[in-house]
Amino acid sequence: MVEVNSSYYALPSSSNAELWAERTPPDFNFNIMTAVLLSPETNESAAAPMTCLRIIHDHEPNRFAASS
Repeated sequence: MVEVNSSYYALPSSSNAELWAERTPPDFNFNIMTAVLLSPETNESAAAPMTCLRIIHDHEPNRFAASS
């Protein structure tokens, strides 16, 4: 088992995730940390792909509103 912390700061590329899957045995476990984007305690969007930001904005328009 391995814990992947880098996923908190940026989503892994699909090619990187595919390589992980190809290079590990079937019974190997990846423990993926929740992306900062999905954490309920955050309003940061720097690591989010634009597609995700659009979806979130459609459902929560004030999620990433600038703080004063």
